[in-house]
Amino acid sequence: MNYQPENFQRDLPEDGSDFSDRLTVLLADRALGELTAEDAGELDALLKLPQSDDCEAFDRITAALELGLLVEPLEPLPDHLRQKVLAAAMREIAPANQPRVEAIPSQIPAATSRKSPPRSSGWFMRFAPTLAAAAILLIAFSLSFRPKVSPIAARQSLLDSAKDVVLLSWTATEDPAAHSASGDVAWSNSRQTGYMRFSGLRQNDPLLEQYQLWIFDPSQDARYPVDGGVFNIDRSTGEAIIPISASLHLTGPTLFAITIEKPGGVVVSDRKRLPLLAKVPSVSETKSKGQ
Repeated sequence: MNYQPENFQRDLPEDGSDFSDRLTVLLADRALGELTAEDAGELDALLKLPQSDDCEAFDRITAALELGLLVEPLEPLPDHLRQKVLAAAMREIAPANQPRVEAIPSQIPAATSRKSPPRSSGWFMRFAPTLAAAAILLIAFSLSFRPKVSPIAARQSLLDSAKDVVLLSWTATEDPAAHSASGDVAWSNSRQTGYMRFSGLRQNDPLLEQYQLWIFDPSQDARYPVDGGVFNIDRSTGEAIIPISASLHLTGPTLFAITIEKPGGVVVSDRKRLPLLAKVPSVSETKSKGQ
């Protein structure tokens, strides 16, 4: 059916109630993914009418509530991002609380003979800014107060759920920091997520030096491997599990290497201090081991 805006315009009641209610239903169906092809045509026509208001609010609120009600544990929202989210919520709330300025009769053009249907006559259109702000606040506070997942639990979850996860043992070099060091690397390429596990690696002084992970990948020149993040080792906490923070998307790592660098790490390592390596076996090596 070919819907035209004028077909709806001439049938609208002057108070705009039917228009607002029907538009609200259609927007809700669209946000929930339940809009039929026929209803989609009707909605497109209604959105072209001058009475339609901020009709994307439904989609924003639905997405916000879905994020806010996630049951999977997430890392706490960083404080600086949390402040930005709250500030955005305050900006959404402010317009809704401002008094409406009614037009003075003398300012209305004399040629206007038919009373136009009021904008935002439905309950949703009137309260959409407040609802959007409430959803944003829900996200901010729910992310802030969710319990932090320990690296041990996150690593185990990756091992249990990722079908393509590879588990590689560290090989120690002659560097003094690697004396009695052991552990492994767990990496899932499909999720671009991984964890390093260390035992016996020498504790570093963060004011003097830090460990840095480098990931060799076919997409990068071997002279410039992907930075996997800097980290510290505190022997007093026992076994250390460190999340991998790859700076670039990886197509399929071939080697993980740990170097010792100045505080904050470096862009390009000279690899003079390289205590640990973990090589990903090639397809031929894997087949030979299976024979």
